[in-house]
Amino acid sequence: MCSRFSQRNIKRLYRLLRAKCISFVTASAIFLILCIAAISFCTETGAAENKASWTLCLYLCGSNLETRQGWASKTLKELKSSDAPESVNVVIQAGGAVSWENEYVQKNGQRLVLKDGSFQDAGMAEARSMGESETLADFLTFCEAEYPADHTAVVLWNHGSGPLRGVCFDEEASFDALTLPELGTGIKAGVEARGGIPYDIVGFDACLMGSFETAVALKGSADWMVASEEIESGAGWDYGPIIEAMGREDANARVVSVAVCDGYEAKSAKRGKGNAITLAALELAQLPALEQAMEEVYIALQENVGIGIGALRRLAFGAQTAESFGGGSDREGRSNLVDLKGLAVGCAEAYGTEDVPWDRLAEAVDTVVAYNVQGKVTSGASGISIWYPIALKDSGLTDYVAMSPLVRYASVLKELFSINVGEVSFLDAGSVKDENFCVTIDPESADSFFDIYVINRRVDGSYEDHNVDRVDDWDTLSFYWQPSRAVEVTLNGMPLDVRVVSYTEDYMVFTSPVRVNGEDCFLRFSWIDDEENPEGGYYEFLGIWNGVDHVSGLAGRFLSALERGDEVQALSLQNGEARESVIIEDDVQISDIPMEAGEYECCFVALDLYGREYPSGVCRYSVDEAGNVTVVG
Repeated sequence: MCSRFSQRNIKRLYRLLRAKCISFVTASAIFLILCIAAISFCTETGAAENKASWTLCLYLCGSNLETRQGWASKTLKELKSSDAPESVNVVIQAGGAVSWENEYVQKNGQRLVLKDGSFQDAGMAEARSMGESETLADFLTFCEAEYPADHTAVVLWNHGSGPLRGVCFDEEASFDALTLPELGTGIKAGVEARGGIPYDIVGFDACLMGSFETAVALKGSADWMVASEEIESGAGWDYGPIIEAMGREDANARVVSVAVCDGYEAKSAKRGKGNAITLAALELAQLPALEQAMEEVYIALQENVGIGIGALRRLAFGAQTAESFGGGSDREGRSNLVDLKGLAVGCAEAYGTEDVPWDRLAEAVDTVVAYNVQGKVTSGASGISIWYPIALKDSGLTDYVAMSPLVRYASVLKELFSINVGEVSFLDAGSVKDENFCVTIDPESADSFFDIYVINRRVDGSYEDHNVDRVDDWDTLSFYWQPSRAVEVTLNGMPLDVRVVSYTEDYMVFTSPVRVNGEDCFLRFSWIDDEENPEGGYYEFLGIWNGVDHVSGLAGRFLSALERGDEVQALSLQNGEARESVIIEDDVQISDIPMEAGEYECCFVALDLYGREYPSGVCRYSVDEAGNVTVVG
């Protein structure tokens, strides 16, 4: 094909010749000869056979998303109907699933190319895990050799679990995944096949990959990155607008990246899944400014604050006030991902910027994030997350230090989480004052104390909720909770055990363990403040998801919305025991109801700077049939 002698390929060879120390004159002569040969060859074969303008390389790791829901096959169907122009190559490598629900993929390793509205067989890859860098590298090398284009985008499709566990979990290989180092190696191999030219776009149609760490791992290998800070909806991106954007005459990396974001937002909204989305287009050429701003924060912390409890408190506070993503409780697993700009803004507002330039870090995030879409309960997502061990007991800090491309940051975390943080103790571990249950933190442990929440439960263990609805007096470190204001959260009238996983001034996000049609999972919903609402706000159902696997680290995508006929069974927060169930007959309704008659107990749980928990004493109270509350003490 004439495209084999493209201007770009000749330029690549010229750079290679110069890199091998061939003289300028000799290299130039070879370059001229190649140009003449290219012109001659193109004249002989016909100039009508033009090289594509874009190639989309889709690394489609089906995994259990395909085996259980057929979502990878749905993506192929979407691509097939995208009306791809001749100027756009769509090349796919499918694998990583136990079974497939389409006629195109015969077995794992199948390569396909989209031509004239149908998939054509493009051969088979070597049988290897899609969680190995060699598999990705081989696919990208194949794409460059067989389907070169003026612009190339690489999209990795599957589960993502953030910088700690990676992306593309191969179901046939015990959910082996591409770690960030493996991802970087595989992408770099593709860049080498392109003569050192970075990819226009590397995108992740996967959860939780929109992190600072991922961006740094791709530095020098891609011009743009498109990824989500939060869990993605199961259906993922809309590939129709992506292909359409690639076919435009003015298509460049920015145009296509924006089309990815807008298409995902529109598709999610259409499916009723738009409230909790995030997706951002990052211009990686701006990354050095963000790295420099982060370096200035490290230096200022060390010189002006010291790498000790003071610095730890600042980072912990920033992480607490920032939007958090993925798993946020012990039962559903912890992703330990927070919004980077939110962390910086929280620290700036609480501690100022005279001794640490948090403001410059926040500004640098905005420089890198060229475009960003959010949902109603993800409005605090700036476009770039960062890993922070919110709960040390299951943080993976050792693994993070070993693999993080943010070497200096990982080193600071290691030092901060090695200092001696004392235990939190109570001056008053529980007393009753004016029908309020009260506790007071011992001032001697104030340096270690960080936060506090309330556990409210039935004495017989049939209901429990964790909440942050309390009255604070931080000057005296005293905290109050009023049992008479307690309510139960219900799904269509069925009480749910609930826990807050993240909250801002405008909304809270909750998780509740449930069993849907026999499968254990988690129900996510939010409370949204609304002054115009008579109740002061309202509940919004977000979706159900499988949480974070405690062995592989795989984070599930949001599943489909609850449908008519689904059986939902409430589970215990503590031990997963099954409770009552409800059949979904109409719309999903999350609401509060008065506490049922019975005996209850409550306690406070204090947290230290490492996220370790310290329970207070217990207060007992009863609710009678009329709803009257009597505090026993």
